[in-house]
Amino acid sequence: MNIAQGSIEESRYYLILARDLGYCDPAVAFDHLERTSRLLDAYIKAILRQIAEAQHSDSRLPTP
Repeated sequence: MNIAQGSIEESRYYLILARDLGYCDPAVAFDHLERTSRLLDAYIKAILRQIAEAQHSDSRLPTP
């Protein structure tokens, strides 16, 4: 997931470069990257929340 986040940031950098060099207007691509970034962040938070809940429920188990 960290690699995916890095790839999003790398793509954002290249879109900025392409815009600055006058190759294109990457507005639509920026919108897609932003949406993808929000989805990935939500996915990561959901996974971390599930892990925390599982650890919390395991800590409540009686010890033999």
